[in-house]
This record gives sequence, structure tokens and C-alpha cells, in this order.
Amino acid sequence: MEIVEVDINQYMTIWAGTGDKVAFKGAACKDGYEGQSEEYSKIFQKGQVLTVKRVKVYDSSSDVQFEGYPGEYNTSLFVDVCIDEAKATRRMYQWSSRDL
Repeated sequence: MEIVEVDINQYMTIWAGTGDKVAFKGAACKDGYEGQSEEYSKIFQKGQVLTVKRVKVYDSSSDVQFEGYPGEYNTSLFVDVCIDEAKATRRMYQWSSRDL
């Protein structure tokens, strides 16, 4: 398991895609909904690097799924480690131009 230093003032891009790497901010992070950081700290270690399986972007929130971990997690409790910026930019434009 890879552990990296994280800055809890940074965020993960909601445009991350399959194979991108993010890390958990830890229980001290107060982003997300009440109790989420404590709940997630029972599953992940602070700084634990995770591989993105899928990100779901909604109008006012976003969730991420990880390879090897069931469920969906609030993206605000994770920070970018290694993101393909070109692919993330394309995903952003595809989402923003969707037919509402």
C-alpha cells in the first residue's frame, strides 16, 4: 500500500478517470458531509493512494469509486496524486456541454 503526504486544503479533480490516482485526506479533514471523514478513516489510511474506477458528477456533488473497494465516496475527501490532465479536461467539456 502506497502512502503519500497530503495537503487537506487541496482537492481531487472531479474529472478524474479510470486509472488516475488520488489519496485520502484523513479523519482530520472536515470537508464532505458530517461524519464522512471519520467513516472513511475506518476504511482508508491518511495519504493512502487509491486507483479511480469511476467518478459520478452531479449538479452539486460528486462521488468516486475505487478499484478494490466497494461503494461510492465523496470526492471532497480525496486529493489528486497522478491525474491525466488532458483526459480530465476533455471529460469536463463533455459534461458541461451535455444537453440539460
